[in-house]
This record gives sequence, structure tokens and C-alpha cells, in this order.
Amino acid sequence: MIKSAGKMNAIERMENVVLISFDSLRSDYVTQLNPAEAPNFCLMRDTGAFFSNTIVHVPCTIPSHASMLSGLYPARTGVRDMHHKVPPEVPTMFTIVKERGFHTLGSSPTPMLTASRAGYKGIDEHVPFRHRCLRKSIIGSEGKRLFAFLQYWATHTPYETRLPGIKPLDVALNVLGANRELENIRFVRRIGDFLWLARIKRIRTMLKEGDRRIVSALKQGYKRAIAKADRFLGGVLRILEEADLAEKTLIVVTGDHGDSFNEHGEIDRASDGRYEHGQFLYDNVLRVPLIFFCPGRRFSRTYDTQIQQIDIAPTLLEALGIEHDGTMDGSSLWSNSIIGATPPKETFAFSEVVRESLNVELRCVRSRSHKLLRDYKSNTCELYDLRVDPEEKNDLYPTDQCAEKTILLDRLQAFSESRSIDKASYTDAEQQRIQTTLRNLGYID
Repeated sequence: MIKSAGKMNAIERMENVVLISFDSLRSDYVTQLNPAEAPNFCLMRDTGAFFSNTIVHVPCTIPSHASMLSGLYPARTGVRDMHHKVPPEVPTMFTIVKERGFHTLGSSPTPMLTASRAGYKGIDEHVPFRHRCLRKSIIGSEGKRLFAFLQYWATHTPYETRLPGIKPLDVALNVLGANRELENIRFVRRIGDFLWLARIKRIRTMLKEGDRRIVSALKQGYKRAIAKADRFLGGVLRILEEADLAEKTLIVVTGDHGDSFNEHGEIDRASDGRYEHGQFLYDNVLRVPLIFFCPGRRFSRTYDTQIQQIDIAPTLLEALGIEHDGTMDGSSLWSNSIIGATPPKETFAFSEVVRESLNVELRCVRSRSHKLLRDYKSNTCELYDLRVDPEEKNDLYPTDQCAEKTILLDRLQAFSESRSIDKASYTDAEQQRIQTTLRNLGYID
């Protein structure tokens, strides 16, 4: 149960939260950053509480944000595809904190936070995605406690990729680029959108043609995009300092999903060539960083324990001292792991791609050592031992008969058939068998 404000120590409670979702942010890249290339990411990662093994539930933006902001699995939010909206009866961080008198702020260079596009209620102010607009809104919040959700877009493909080659189209796209942050100038924004789409299509074509130079160019462009994102992060810190809110504000950094560099040959398997994310469930799109940072505190904790994206909302509510009477699927990390420095409890993580628009139905379950994926359209499975094969290259499913495989199949079936894994029902014999195997594998005492 989330602590109430009255029971929480004053030193434990945060006054405000700024939650920043960086589109397509991979955990492995954040883990490897050094202060010379990304000083603000490194400051937050090294002095905050860093959860390096956070698993998202849907590797595309709108469904991912719905689970992030509600603490609910996609089956309970009803948001599984990019055209779905959050139902009005589903409580989110916006509606919960607004009822407690918070000023709620949403900012994105896309319409993915608006009520008409994504269904979010409870946002007091939609702020244009520029530092001066954020500064004005944050400083002018009239002394109310603040909850701000910022979606950063420039880490999305095509990143800051410089296309290799000397073809006229590649040269033109490199020279012109695509700036999607000038949304206040409609004409420029439309040109930027056109160039953005042209660059993505050109990258997909080069991958499809087997041009080996493009993967290296993508990775370098991605690193440049993270460096650009780091400058944005530094600007947010400066705004909070100017508003005298820095030491009272919990800054949370995460990703809505990761991204693919065609590690699994996705370009030849994806619908319409959309290989980057949203159609597959490999770790390159599921593992994101999660950092809790406050300039006035030094947590200095790093955990590689597997946690889930649905843990974010209950953690924020407990950090703010808010008791929520609804039932969330996630668990708070605040008291035990962030304040108390106790590693989170090991858990299974569940992800899915259930998208009618793409005719795709995939689900996976991930333990601390193995991962099982099932394609419900072709009725095929894949199994990977993440301890020796973290890149998921060697499929063990056809031959492996270990107890872990049985457990993962059971858990995946229960998750697929229920609205929430905690509400799954088993016969007494099934429950006893699962408990015995879990105990033998070390998941429970």
C-alpha cells in the first residue's frame, strides 16, 4: 500500500515530480555513457537511483506511456496500439495528482499527450516543447505542487544520422536535415516532417539493400542524438534551479521503449519495413533506463534487478506522499530501494505487441535468466538464456526442456488469459507445481 502523506517522513517526501520520457532510449547506451559526452545523464545516473534493467510492456509510444502513467498492464488500460486512447475511467498520474491540488503540465513536440489523440485527462497546461516555454510555465505555477510529464522526441529514428554515400538524395538529406522542434512555424514544421520521413525511408532502403555502412551511421547518429538530449536535460535542471525548485523536485528519466539497429534482421521481417520498434519483443526495444534524481539528495544506487515499467507510477505516488485507493499492477520502489537501498524483489516481466493495425500478436515473459517469446499468429515460440546469450541469438526453444521453460510457458499463458497477472487463477495442483519450481529456481524462499 502506498504511504499516506501523514505517515511519511518529511525528509522522504518530494514536493514535485518532473518525469521525462526520451523516445527510443536504450538502457545499454545510457549505461555506457561517459561525462565528456553526456554530463547530465551521467550526473543523474551516478548520483541518483539507476535501474538499468527496466522492461517496458509495449514497444511503441502511446501504449507505453499509458502503462507508465497508470501503473497498469496494457490489457487493463485498453491501450495496445497507436490509435488507441486512454479511457476516461482509467486513472493516470495526471488525474490522481490533479485531485490533490497539483498543477499538471504536459509537453511534447507531437500531439501524443492531447485528449483528442491519446485521451489524457487532467492536464492543466500543454506547453510547447521549448525551454523558454517550459521556464515560463514552471516558474509561473503559482506555488502549487507540480507534476510535469515531458516527452523528448529527438532520440527517435532517424536520430542525428548522417547518411553514407554520395547519391544526390543522401547528400540533400544530410545538408537539409530535419528539425521537428520548430512546431511554432507551421511551414517549417511541414518541411521538417517531409524530410524526417524521407530520411527514415532512405535508411530502410539502405538496410534492405544490405549496405553495411548504414548500421554504423545509425549508431553514431544515435549517440549524437543522446548528446543533444543531454543538453535538453541540462536546460530542465537550470529551469528548476531558477525557480528554486531543484532541491524539492524528483526528476525521473526513462524511455518509452528502446530501438533496433537491425540486430535480428528485423528489416526483412517487419511490416512496411518498420523495423525500428513496435513489432518485435527483443531486448533492444524492451530494456530502458530508469533514473530517479534529486539535486538536493545523493542516492548513488545502481540496480540491475529486473523491474517493470508499471512500477513507475506507484513509486512516484509514494515519493509524493499520495495514497491512491485504486489497484495498480506495479509496485513502489521508493521506500525500500530508492530511500532504503534494498535491491528490488526479483519478478517476472511481461511485454506484448497486440496490434490489429499490423496484424501482429506477440507476447513475452522474462525472468532474471531466461526469456520466452510467443507469436500467436504463427503459433511459434523462442527461448533465450539471457545469462550466456544477452543478444538473443541462440533460440533454445526447439531443444530446451529445462524447468525454466515450463514456468515461463505457465506464466505467459496466465498473463495472456488474465487482465492482470496477479489475478490469474490456477488449480491447487497447478499452483503447487509452480510454487515448487519457483522455489527450486530461487525466486521464492
